Amino acid sequence: MVNKDFNISNHVRQYNDGIEIFSEGTKGRDMFVVMKGEVEISQMINNEAHVLSYLKTGEFFGEMSTIRGVPRIATAKARGDVECLRISPDAFKSMIQQKPGFGVKVIKVLCDRIEAGNKKVEKLTLLNQTEKVIVVLVNLATEHGKKPFKSMKILYENVTSEIANKTKMDKETVGKVIVTLARFGKLAVEEVNNERFVNLSDKLFE
Repeated sequence: MVNKDFNISNHVRQYNDGIEIFSEGTKGRDMFVVMKGEVEISQMINNEAHVLSYLKTGEFFGEMSTIRGVPRIATAKARGDVECLRISPDAFKSMIQQKPGFGVKVIKVLCDRIEAGNKKVEKLTLLNQTEKVIVVLVNLATEHGKKPFKSMKILYENVTSEIANKTKMDKETVGKVIVTLARFGKLAVEEVNNERFVNLSDKLFE
């Protein structure tokens, strides 16, 4: 139980602009509620830091470590001058027990964040894969195409194998990215005499 004399002001922490409140992968059990300012939440994806969200007054973060005791799954950084209420695991449990509405809110926010986070990661991963495929295709076009580049037709199997070898992606994933690029008009896939070809054009450079 939380002491009835619990003084919120004793648990408020202040952070200057750019200061990390906690870092991804570190240990920590406290969760935080933003009381003033804005907090940036970011995560490393494919060795690059990507911002997942910006939290404002009344929003909380760090709850996964509080609930599950796992290392921080993201980095929290102050944007501008920030004040946060730090809540220990014991205080969190007491709040859940004493205020069921708080528990419902936490569960709802967790569900929303998991869904949004999964979509964001999926989108970023796809974007990264797409960029890799485009780089290889552009290299093929500039190395073997006529100058100025207009068009090129390459066997589908050769294209997917070349991209898979250079990007370390599996051929099935490469194929999905090529289909996506074709859908957006960046290239074309056609079948001639039972053989599939990838048609590259200068639209790839746009």
